[in-house]
Amino acid sequence: PLMRHFVVQIRSPEASSWENVAEVDNIDSPVVRVDFQDARTAAAVRIFVPAADLGSDRASNGFARVAELMFILADGNVVSLPELMGLGPK
Repeated sequence: PLMRHFVVQIRSPEASSWENVAEVDNIDSPVVRVDFQDARTAAAVRIFVPAADLGSDRASNGFARVAELMFILADGNVVSLPELMGLGPK
């Protein structure tokens, strides 16, 4: 089943708390693109799904699954998480 709601959060290099940078509702497609207002530098990125939105059916088992995560950089290049971390080919 598709997630219906999630929040993209970042933690900047100088901060110790998470900041909401995008909230996505009413998802009707397995592919979701989230654009930020401006380029951001982050020490960490997470996709937060509220517990109430996880469901309790056997298909989800209380977990949200992300099949693929791509980052669109400020220069327009699209990279995967391994590429962004220097672990894969560009």
